[in-house]
Amino acid sequence: MKIKKIVAPTMKDALRQIKLELGDDAIILKSRKVNKSGLFSFLSREQIEVTAAVDHQAPDNSPLLKSPGSSPRTADEGPTRRDRFLLYDIRDEVQRIDGALNEIGQKLKYDSMPGLPRELNKYYIDMVENGLENRLAADIAQEIYKNLNPSDYDDNAVIAKTVINALRNFFNTSGAVKFADGKPAVVALIGPTGVGKTTTIAKIASQYKFFANKKVGLISADTYRLAAVEQLRTFARIASIPLEVVYEAKDMPAAVRKLADKELILIDTAGRSHRDEEKMRELADFMESAHPSEIHLTLSAGTKISDLVDIVDRFRTVPSDYYLFTKLDETTAFGDILNLVHTRPKPLSMLTLGQNVPDDIALAEKTALAKLVLSRSLNEAGINKGINVRPSSQTERNRLV
Repeated sequence: MKIKKIVAPTMKDALRQIKLELGDDAIILKSRKVNKSGLFSFLSREQIEVTAAVDHQAPDNSPLLKSPGSSPRTADEGPTRRDRFLLYDIRDEVQRIDGALNEIGQKLKYDSMPGLPRELNKYYIDMVENGLENRLAADIAQEIYKNLNPSDYDDNAVIAKTVINALRNFFNTSGAVKFADGKPAVVALIGPTGVGKTTTIAKIASQYKFFANKKVGLISADTYRLAAVEQLRTFARIASIPLEVVYEAKDMPAAVRKLADKELILIDTAGRSHRDEEKMRELADFMESAHPSEIHLTLSAGTKISDLVDIVDRFRTVPSDYYLFTKLDETTAFGDILNLVHTRPKPLSMLTLGQNVPDDIALAEKTALAKLVLSRSLNEAGINKGINVRPSSQTERNRLV
């Protein structure tokens, strides 16, 4: 009897080698998983060790694989029950190991980029862990690597600056609201339900009235939720800002005319399910009647990228100018913001960072957005709250704090 021990990546490879070396009459005596040793053992953590034997006196009609102690039989007899169990075990083991190796391969491919300098690899891992899609993070890291000088590979300051600059290039921002002489800027917020449009409207209104000394007016078209109208009405009363409530699209032009003496008119709209085509058409009618100078598609920062893309695609019924991201304080992974602007490019206007009116809002700024992609908290990103204008007075500011 000849006994042979084979070590191979998979059971399939081991069986093929046994057949080549021992022939079709080989018998499997034992199989087990083993750890491969060596410098690059992390690339293949487990292998299969198979011990097989062959009796050179065995008849020619022996099956390819026989369990120990089995008697010769002809092909017409078919496999025994024990043979079938052995084959099933081998098949299941092969499938399990192949699946595990594929998972390990994918993890190794993206969790660490072979060949990257250690300091750059840290930023790659930060991007992936913060929700940036693996391939996009890999492309960014490799592009940065190609543009670095070898002398900079261990210089964390140089690499940090290069990474931030590379991420900045993905973002476009709108800056503050654009004002034209002689007529008000009309700014509308649209978006799905629950993203915080009404609270955001209050923040923008108070920022521009009390910090920028602008004359502000409000229009509420969110008549589906009575609480939303009352919430905005209460805010308008406290802030001494006029409010018009519009129930139908045909009434929108009259409401805009009533506020024509204002410098900024903010329109709050009802949250719409982006899958409800009828509601989307109604929203389009409201916007066509209002003729806003800016439309901000309002999105929650905690929404996963597949849903963000779906929302953006379905809201194309109402063309928007900018993305406005809310609820950044309610998530710790900000990579999907970059995932979205990479997939569906559009400038970002503002970010909201909490519930406090008027403070928890900021203009979108490229460097802060780039740092956000690498951060797990708003403090790490260093976002400056406000719209970069001075308050008209601390007393007025305190009325809403």
